[in-house]
Amino acid sequence: MKLSRIASFSGVVIISLSLISAPLLAADRQSPTAARKGAGLTHTPYIPAAKLKPFLDPKALSLQSAAAVVYDVRDGEVLYAQEADMQTPIASLTKLMTAVVVLERGSSLGDTLQINEADRDRLTRAPGCKWEPK
Repeated sequence: MKLSRIASFSGVVIISLSLISAPLLAADRQSPTAARKGAGLTHTPYIPAAKLKPFLDPKALSLQSAAAVVYDVRDGEVLYAQEADMQTPIASLTKLMTAVVVLERGSSLGDTLQINEADRDRLTRAPGCKWEPK
């Protein structure tokens, strides 16, 4: 049971990564000339790190995110980092794993969930949320 869950989850992750990486790989193989003509994905021109650094001054940025990293792949240089080592939950993988568990249990992703008073102690509400139990 546990092995099938891991295998299913791994399959979902591999398929997701394949779908995400295919357009990126196609963009790398595409010439900038073809991109300008509108064939396939467009290619963003390379901007050297030295030209970007002035725009990445932490005092000038007004980021709302808790963590951020801007990395120059060509030069292998981190241009900007804010709380780069902060550990955060992997929300997307958590959602995929939840779907695997639901499907493995025999439920449908289209099933409606009823939340009643007994479930209330397990829920947290965001400020301003208007949800009230029935």
